[in-house]
Amino acid sequence: MDRSLEMAHEFFDRPSEEKLKCTPPTSDTPVTTGYAKQPDHSPNKNEYFLMFEPASAFNVYPTSPAPFRGAVDEIYGGLLAMARLIESLMNRCLGVPEGLMEKFNDDRQWDIMTAFRYFAAAELETPDKKTGLYGHKDVNLMTLVLQDQVGGLEFQKDGEWIPITPIPHSLVVNVGDIIQVIKLIITYVLITLISLFIFTFFY
Repeated sequence: MDRSLEMAHEFFDRPSEEKLKCTPPTSDTPVTTGYAKQPDHSPNKNEYFLMFEPASAFNVYPTSPAPFRGAVDEIYGGLLAMARLIESLMNRCLGVPEGLMEKFNDDRQWDIMTAFRYFAAAELETPDKKTGLYGHKDVNLMTLVLQDQVGGLEFQKDGEWIPITPIPHSLVVNVGDIIQVIKLIITYVLITLISLFIFTFFY
């Protein structure tokens, strides 16, 4: 976890022209992989690196920092294993037939991992410096979130936004729309005085 966050810091600190080299050569990918930055007019103030499973031909990796690819491939594998374990536990806790959730959610080609950098308030030129990512729901089974120690991730319960205090080497598990029997959790990222780095794994 620490290595992945460190590599994210190093990559996003690179000059824009260097990061833009990490983009797919064509538009044939189902989702744009590699590096991208939200447009200036977007309410979501971030830049990100997106990848499919490490074996995917759609992935585009930066050449620098050199350890970046190994770090993100490694954490992808770890997050996938964790998601499978949580899926199995959820299946058991919900009391549904054994293996039902695994069979229902067996299409792994849309598993996506994204490393985000949410800009600090001082880096934004827009008058609204409160929001890094607007409130949203995830449509998948679950999203695993690894945030650094800056904080800024929040969830909504009974209409109230509640900060998620960062805990070293821990993950936030957000249940997506697929689980209709569980109350949906709406997540929100609050812009802070320091840039926030997050890894998300959509399973």
